[in-house]
Amino acid sequence: MLDVADLRVSYAGEVPALHGVSLTVGEGEAVALVGANGAGKTTLLKALAGLVEVADGGITFRGRTITRLPADERVGLGIALVPEGRRLFGRLRVRENLTLGTYTNKDPAHRAGRLGFVYSLFPILRERAEQRAGTLSGGEQQMLAMARALLVKPKLLLLDEMSQGLAPTVVQQLFQRIDLFRQQGTAVFLVEQFVDSALAVADRAYVFEQGTIAHEAPAALLRRDQTVLASSYLGTAIDVKAPVLAAAGGDGTSGRLMEDLTFKLPAEIKRALEEKADREGRRTEDLLLEVLGTSAKEAS
Repeated sequence: MLDVADLRVSYAGEVPALHGVSLTVGEGEAVALVGANGAGKTTLLKALAGLVEVADGGITFRGRTITRLPADERVGLGIALVPEGRRLFGRLRVRENLTLGTYTNKDPAHRAGRLGFVYSLFPILRERAEQRAGTLSGGEQQMLAMARALLVKPKLLLLDEMSQGLAPTVVQQLFQRIDLFRQQGTAVFLVEQFVDSALAVADRAYVFEQGTIAHEAPAALLRRDQTVLASSYLGTAIDVKAPVLAAAGGDGTSGRLMEDLTFKLPAEIKRALEEKADREGRRTEDLLLEVLGTSAKEAS
């Protein structure tokens, strides 16, 4: 359905942001894009939505080249973006924000049907219909942003950092909705800081590094073996082998290692490790040492 080939984006025509990105998303598929902060993930989603200019390469959607197509026409074709930070109209009511999501179809029956669908997904929005969007909780605002995108009945939903700033319990509720989107025939391409949760709902995943695809694999495989993820997030910020071997020597280094990583490890990978450790009933530092230990063995 979506085919991206050798995509390149530069800001101000001089600062490279994407370096030859190639990827695919199939009909009804869920694909995760994970990587460290500043890798270019949001820029990629903006390029797919038509919000930044493409310097080179191509984007094909359902057999049609859309590389230079304006953003509003991409929405008409079935591409919807839920942007990072939600980007709601805070002074408008919930109902008014949702109405903006129906502008591509003037049929009253269609609008009513889509509104009924999003209200069934997010019942709280019906209750808050006359409330100003800026007064909603963070979780409710994210639901509103997702509902607004779903009103266009997208074939491809682009989700950028859905969990940003939200409590883990709220995040899990939002992740549960992704399967419902897919049941409606909507493919999902998500950028997410809760890496383990993203991999749990995705069919495939791409690991993004410095503006390009570094690795592609079935999401279940990456979830079982997070060595690739650890390498991507940690990069060369720390010496993997030395601290792992020192901690393995039983001198109590593991606690100091975790303190050191507090300053060097991106928040999203720390969250993923904590989430996985909690689920498995383990200490976060033990899980981290296991992942880094695998990397150290491969590097030796």
